[in-house]
Amino acid sequence: MAEISASMVMKLRKMSGQGMMDCKKALQEADGDAERAMGILRKKGLATLAKRAERETSEGIVVSKTSADGRVAAMATLCCETDFVAKSDDFVAAAHALADYALACQADNGAENVLETTIDGRKFGDIL
Repeated sequence: MAEISASMVMKLRKMSGQGMMDCKKALQEADGDAERAMGILRKKGLATLAKRAERETSEGIVVSKTSADGRVAAMATLCCETDFVAKSDDFVAAAHALADYALACQADNGAENVLETTIDGRKFGDIL
């Protein structure tokens, strides 16, 4: 088993946004391989997401954007469970990025592709 340093845990935590212990356990399971640990965290996140699917998401943000010429408009709604998350900088930035994508897309197939879209080097699906 690989030695897991605090800096490895912090790096994975920064990349994933997950808790310290979750990152440490994922790194231990992946024998110190950060990429494999990210995969483990993603799988765990999907399992957690399935458990939370029934929860009410009564908070969130609505963002609207218009094109420079004013001929095209887009609106995006991003929902969450708490007002603390809805007001966080990362959440607001994600909502604006989603609205920007919708405005730039201007096509019917945009919804299927949004999770695969890269924003600041990260897939939008990973940001969520």
